[in-house]
Amino acid sequence: MFGLEQKTKKILMTLILGLLLIFSPFVYAKGESVEITTETSESETFLEKEESNYKVFKKLKEVKIKGIMNPNPPTIPINTPVEEAAKKMKEQKIGCLPVVRKDKTLLGIITEDDFIDVLKPLPLPYYGFSWKKQAEKKTAKNVSDLMNSDPITLKPNDSVEELAKIMAESNTNHIPITKDEKFIGLVTIREMLSLF
Repeated sequence: MFGLEQKTKKILMTLILGLLLIFSPFVYAKGESVEITTETSESETFLEKEESNYKVFKKLKEVKIKGIMNPNPPTIPINTPVEEAAKKMKEQKIGCLPVVRKDKTLLGIITEDDFIDVLKPLPLPYYGFSWKKQAEKKTAKNVSDLMNSDPITLKPNDSVEELAKIMAESNTNHIPITKDEKFIGLVTIREMLSLF
C-alpha cells in the first residue's frame, strides 16, 4: 500500500486502532480481557478503502482521454432542423450531438439540456437577462439556433483526471475531443463511469 513497508503498515494500523479505541463508544473496564477484532477489521477496511481510492486517483492521472473516448459518436451538420436532431437523439438514446462540418471541424454541440431550455417558460425580463437570446432559442428552427457554439473541448492526450475536473467544474456531461481543430471523438459521463 502506497509503497509502505510491512512494519510501517503495522505501526500505522496500530495508531489507527488506538484512535478507534480512544474514540470508541464502548467503555472497557480495567483488567478485563477485550477482544478487538472489530476495531482491527475496521482499521484494515479503512486502510483498504484508502488504498483503493489512491489507486483510482492514480489511474485517473495515468489514463489518457483517447483510451476511453468514443471515436465514432453520431454527429449532425449545422443546418439540421431541430426536430430531426431531437428525433436522432431519442432514437439513438444519446444525450448530445456534436455539430460538425463535412471536414470534421467542430462547430458546436447540442444537448438534451438545450431542448429542456426550449420547453421552459420565459421569465419576465429583468436587468442583465438576455430575453432576446432566450426567445430566439424558443423559435429555433435549425441546430445552429440552439447549439452551444463554444463548447469546452479537450485533446486526446489530456488525462482523465483533467477531464473529471472539467466535468465537475463546468457541470457538463459531454466533452468533445479535438485534434488540430477537428472533431475526433466524444467523452460522456458514461465513459467516465466505465473506469470504475
